[in-house]
Amino acid sequence: VRAYWTAAHAAFIAHARTLTDAQLAAPCDNGGGGFIPHRAEAILALAWHDGYHQGQLAPLRRLAGAPSLMG
Repeated sequence: VRAYWTAAHAAFIAHARTLTDAQLAAPCDNGGGGFIPHRAEAILALAWHDGYHQGQLAPLRRLAGAPSLMG
């Protein structure tokens, strides 16, 4: 799973880097679910999404007795 996620993340970053300013300002193809107005915002939302789930894992790690990854 981790290898798949790493490859998907790298592909996403590579694709995002190819987008022009005009493409980033364009609306999302699927309408953005009513809360993402353009592609640049979609990229930011996806970055936030990963962080959100990492934050969910922190208390689970603590409850399982795992050491903190934050030092």
